[in-house]
Amino acid sequence: MKTHKMFLIIASVILILISLLLALSFRFYNCSVEALETRPAFKSGDEIKRAFLSFDDGPTVYTEDILDLLQAHNAPAIFFLWGERITNDMTQNELLLKRMLNEGHYIGLHSMNHDYRQLYLEDNSPQEFITQMIDAQKIVYELTGYLTHLCRAPYGRMSGFTQAHYNEVANSKFRCVDWNIDPEDWKNDADEIFSQLVMQIQKLGFPPELMIVMHDVGEETIIALPKIIEFLRQYEYFITPYSPDHEFIFQNYTF
Repeated sequence: MKTHKMFLIIASVILILISLLLALSFRFYNCSVEALETRPAFKSGDEIKRAFLSFDDGPTVYTEDILDLLQAHNAPAIFFLWGERITNDMTQNELLLKRMLNEGHYIGLHSMNHDYRQLYLEDNSPQEFITQMIDAQKIVYELTGYLTHLCRAPYGRMSGFTQAHYNEVANSKFRCVDWNIDPEDWKNDADEIFSQLVMQIQKLGFPPELMIVMHDVGEETIIALPKIIEFLRQYEYFITPYSPDHEFIFQNYTF
């Protein structure tokens, strides 16, 4: 009899615990649904939220690690390359550039030497800007057979472009693109890189298009990159391969 009573007591306790767990699970589920329902909407009609990952200043000793991570996460990117850095090791960099193209990335141009004075402050700087892009373009073509017209002005057009620069670009076949998200990865650690990226995206109200500028110059970017990719996909951004016929709609960096 005592054994039977003990069994009933234990069974009752178990049932009570199960009821409590079910109630907590239901409450958690409701909270999760509410959180999902109240986060920003990511599609408007047939609109797709797009994010472009871009890396300036390569190729460097970090390029291969970045490519490995992008491949592991099936994420395409744009690499804006220095001409002189390519020529530092033409044999090795030919393999890197061909790998970029073979794995679905896009190659853009970032001048020959990234020299602010030559590109922006001298009398012939607007012409020098185009000359350096042409020279870098020739190097990329020599190694890959691909003729790219996409470029990014070192430090961004907002930093040094004059009207003469805009005129020179308009009269060329080049297409210059800046960015609207800059986590300043060249100077921040991985946690701050991620925090800055999230803060800027939130401040812009999760816009329909992101152009994220990062740099091929340090380990902290590599450490932060998987978390960045995960965040973008969590918020339903399509990490987009660049196509020359794409019309950018993002507004330039304003932070």
